[in-house]
Amino acid sequence: MVQTNFKTANQLFRKGKFNDAVAAYREAIALNPGFYHGHHNLGEALVKVGRIDEAIAAFRQAVAINPLASWSLYKLGVLLQGEGQFQEAVGYFRRAVEQKTDVPEFNLVLGAVLVKLRQWSEAEQCLDKVVNMLYANVGKLYGTSLQTEAYYYLGAAKSGQEQWFEAVGFYRRSWEMSPGGVDCCLGLAEALGKLGQWLEAVEFYRQAVVLSGESGEVLFGLGQALGQLGRWEEAVVEYGRGISLGFDGAKVRHHLGYALAQLGRWEKAVVEYRLVLEVNPKSAVVRHQLGYGLMQLGRWREAEIELRKAVELHPGSAVVWQQLGDVLRELANRDEISGLKTELLQVKKDVVTTYQIETSSADCTAKFIPEQKVSLLKRENEPLVGIITRTKNRNILLKRAAESIVSQTFDDYVWVVVNDGGNPELVESTIIESGFDLSKVKIIHNPTSQGMETASNIGIKASQSKYLVIHDDDDSWSPFFLQETISYLEERQSEKIKGVIVHTNKINEVITDNESVKNISKEPYKDWVRSVSLWEVLSANMFPPISFVYERKALEMVGFYDESLPVLGDWDFNIRFLKPFNIGVIQKKLANYHHRPGNFNSDYGNSLYTSIDKHIFFENVIRNKYLGIRESPTKVNGKLTTLARDKEEYFKLPNVIIGILTCQKYQHKQQAIRDTWLHEVIKHNIPYFFIIGKPSSRTYFEGDILYVDAPDSYEHLPRKVYKFFEFVYNQTSYSHAFKIDDDCYLNVPAFLKCEFENFDYMGKIAGNNDNLDRWWHLGKCNDLDIGEYTGNYYGNWANGAMGYFLSRNAMKSLVEYPNVEHIALELYEDKMIGDILRKSNITVSTSGGYVVGGERQDKFTNHKLAFYPWDEAPYPHQNNNVVIFHSDAAPEILYKIHSNYYNKNYTNRQFLRHSNWERGSSYNKICLERMDIKEISTSATDILCFIVVRNEYLRLAYLLSYYREKGISKFFVVDNHSTDGTLEYLLEEPDVYVWHTTRSYGKAKWGVDWVELLLKNYGIDRWCLLVDADEVLYYPGCEFKSIPQLCQELERKNKQAFTTILLDMYSDKSIKDTIYHRGQNFLEVSSYFDKEFHHRYDEKAGFQKNQKGYWGGLRQRIFGNMNATNGAQQYCLNKVPLIKYNQNVKLHEGFHWIYGVELAEETGCLLHFKYFSTFHDYVKREIERKEHWNGASEYAIYAQKLDKNQELSFYDPNVSVRLEGSQQLVDLGIMTAVGIHDNIALCAGNRQQATAHLGE
Repeated sequence: MVQTNFKTANQLFRKGKFNDAVAAYREAIALNPGFYHGHHNLGEALVKVGRIDEAIAAFRQAVAINPLASWSLYKLGVLLQGEGQFQEAVGYFRRAVEQKTDVPEFNLVLGAVLVKLRQWSEAEQCLDKVVNMLYANVGKLYGTSLQTEAYYYLGAAKSGQEQWFEAVGFYRRSWEMSPGGVDCCLGLAEALGKLGQWLEAVEFYRQAVVLSGESGEVLFGLGQALGQLGRWEEAVVEYGRGISLGFDGAKVRHHLGYALAQLGRWEKAVVEYRLVLEVNPKSAVVRHQLGYGLMQLGRWREAEIELRKAVELHPGSAVVWQQLGDVLRELANRDEISGLKTELLQVKKDVVTTYQIETSSADCTAKFIPEQKVSLLKRENEPLVGIITRTKNRNILLKRAAESIVSQTFDDYVWVVVNDGGNPELVESTIIESGFDLSKVKIIHNPTSQGMETASNIGIKASQSKYLVIHDDDDSWSPFFLQETISYLEERQSEKIKGVIVHTNKINEVITDNESVKNISKEPYKDWVRSVSLWEVLSANMFPPISFVYERKALEMVGFYDESLPVLGDWDFNIRFLKPFNIGVIQKKLANYHHRPGNFNSDYGNSLYTSIDKHIFFENVIRNKYLGIRESPTKVNGKLTTLARDKEEYFKLPNVIIGILTCQKYQHKQQAIRDTWLHEVIKHNIPYFFIIGKPSSRTYFEGDILYVDAPDSYEHLPRKVYKFFEFVYNQTSYSHAFKIDDDCYLNVPAFLKCEFENFDYMGKIAGNNDNLDRWWHLGKCNDLDIGEYTGNYYGNWANGAMGYFLSRNAMKSLVEYPNVEHIALELYEDKMIGDILRKSNITVSTSGGYVVGGERQDKFTNHKLAFYPWDEAPYPHQNNNVVIFHSDAAPEILYKIHSNYYNKNYTNRQFLRHSNWERGSSYNKICLERMDIKEISTSATDILCFIVVRNEYLRLAYLLSYYREKGISKFFVVDNHSTDGTLEYLLEEPDVYVWHTTRSYGKAKWGVDWVELLLKNYGIDRWCLLVDADEVLYYPGCEFKSIPQLCQELERKNKQAFTTILLDMYSDKSIKDTIYHRGQNFLEVSSYFDKEFHHRYDEKAGFQKNQKGYWGGLRQRIFGNMNATNGAQQYCLNKVPLIKYNQNVKLHEGFHWIYGVELAEETGCLLHFKYFSTFHDYVKREIERKEHWNGASEYAIYAQKLDKNQELSFYDPNVSVRLEGSQQLVDLGIMTAVGIHDNIALCAGNRQQATAHLGE
């Protein structure tokens, strides 16, 4: 009765009659209050009708009855989460994950709630699991809604921890997989803004406005982003739209006021500031801004009131004090100025130094000098900022510099002008004519030029200001530069932040014949900089002097500018500055870096252009100074060793430099390396660069790219490599150089342990006189006329695809090779290196620690992820010893490897391979093309199912659902070139991994070779189920026992294989009328079998006589003998579908026989559902293919019978029996139950029970 009510309730649920289903479930529960499934399904139905409280109660009861019911725990957690009960929800989600660790939904919801609770570490672990379970390769992202959500919550977790760079990466993946989520769009916009990528942030904010239906909060974010770009008009509009929608809090009003101020709309700005202060009257910042706005309107008395309040709220702000002084000066009230003096004296000297009031001795009134702009308040010692300008006979540019400085809204500075050997009268007249306040200028004349860095140091020593900035005479500032930078540093009195840079414009200009400046173009200069790291600055100078303000105390610690450097002294200083201190970034373009590329030979040229050779040379000098302070290598006991020349050097770096061979068009590969293994290179302080060809007369750096004098094409790789080693030998002092290609993954910890220091020339040894590939370059060269390689074999070399090391000794031999012109005739760079070094008796060696791996693209398919192995090795991992992995799938494979690089479960993750794959006869038989891009992850408790299919779309939906219900969670499927939609269907299934092959089914031993290949890679020490798409595993007690439980029983008995009888199932109708609909339970259509299930039996069968053998059965009854030469019945009924696989297992054709394992005494059967209405057409197709045994002779017999009798039926009331349950098959002797408890019988007895566990 309980089952009847439950079944009725389920039918009502499926029909959408949820209220009726609720009533039926309650009736079933009333009959059996401990009926777990009744409570669970009741909860599902209650959710459908919105009765959440009752649903929660139902799931609570289900969990109370079955505490291990993972889906009930999950559903209960979801409902509690929806009610805002996050802590309790977390508890249930954790319990669900404990029961089933590999269900992505469980880990996703747990991670999402933990993000809400700000429990970042555990949240990221859960979400990483989801990504690893359903991983889609970077570069072409496919995936499910689960992946989309996982990436979104990972982005949210990183945002919560202010790890903005990582947040952007995760948000992007989520957005690219499923554009349209407003939360993801907003999260990405915010994170981009935090990184200073405001242009892109604006785009995403605008999309979010559309998606959110004009949310005030989103409009506010858009306004902020526009403001950061200086697009104030647009920002004002968006703030106004947000306010009109009711989003009118103090924060948005404040930003609106600031935007209006930037546009000079001071009246409106003042109104907004006053509205903000009504809500937040203690905001010192807003008081200050209001006071400044009132100053701009000339409302001095009101300005005084607001600035005094700002001083009270923030007495340590020098800027506010100065502006209050300016206001009082305008009021020209002596008493008030005297009062200000008293207040100023009370300010701490380490924040604002004291001021001295200049007064007249006669009338004690304020003294003004009408012809000069003189601040009334003058520092007792020195102004706060010292501006240092170096100049020489450039009056046009110097005048512009003076205008730039005098326009500053902050004027507590001294300008020190160092005339380095120029005309003194010209300098002085230029400054006077500019109208500059002469009391704020110091001019120093050097009789002769001392050089840029000496001039800088002279200027610095001539001032005693707290802050310093180099303002070259040809550069300029925004009027707000000093106000913004000094406010930034004053508000961050930090032990570590001692300097700040601003974003900069690069202005290209030219000096015309009439000595005027003409602007050519304006563009952002490195506006991607959002933080300043020592390592990045070591690679290249990231900012010009005009953008950098720093504390004098920092200079006193790191030292003055290096006067030995004729150029790049600022870069050298920046590197030294960053070793003990940090530099902040203001992401506003407040400085202008002026370039004059056309003025080479005049006083008006930039050193960047007029001294380009010096720049090239001293770039290397500076890099070597900080990265390559090494002695030349020497030999000790036949091995290379190195000693640091300077033990006080800045960095203790590995004595090797890495060159990554690439070309200009492969920027996506370069970026993939930067995103993946280069992080480890940087972490270990190993210098590196990308090598790109660029024909010129020199080799030079730009950022992390080394441009070498060579064409950037495949046929010129030898020259590029030669130029790389030449550069390392001549320009650096590293003991070794390592060359690697851009399609490789470098495992840095293993790299550092591979003992390269002991060898002159080390790599993976290659070269074979009998197998010198003379067409390797075909299709790679730009020059299509290049034919067969004609070089001779002289000996082995290091395989270039796998990377190799050269010592300084080897590089010396290479560089000194007298016939360098021969390099132009060589095609293979790795062979060339080996041939040249051999002439100096340097031959390639290898180390036991130099483990490499690789995979090449299959020559027989264009699919980019179809590979055969190059070397037997796992993918690199932080805990294994694989140094380098080369793959034709770069850059996708680099992201794939990196996604698991730190995951301990993937230490020895291997690719598909076969011992005879590349050269043996198996190559044409075993070529499996991986079709999906999910990352494969299995645990020791997983039961793995392996299936070979061809055109099985009809059966697969039910087959997979049956095995999933039986506890199978991972399916490995080989598709043998289906044409009916099978492949497309399988690719959509989240727990199915798919390979494809067009090779011969028969030559692959009827699929055994394909499955064995998968078993060797994924099935070692795992229980594996080997079935066809029409086979359902049936075993004693299967009504209540899952396949994992069956495996556990076998494990306890130390058995590794479970044998079965192939039991043909058929209907009581004709074959043509046995119509099956996709997704239907097989037994609903074909529920009969032959009780006399075999015709011949052998106690000792198989190749090793270790199995019982059965032949005949239904097919023998219907079709007779197969006309084999010996006349015996050939329909073999043995199959071994369930095994614990190991390397010693031997499987034979059709999985009929096995040895190398212990067979269980218990046996089962495979219910064989082949005989549907589609059978006749299937037979015809297979006869044409001739891929089955003996040229498909068996199928020819089928066809002959079917052609003669279109109404053929297998049903015979004398032998046909309807399946009722597993005990029935035990009783009939078809299955064997050994030690199975009597409760098997409790689950048998009628067909309803027999079919219930098959999915009804």
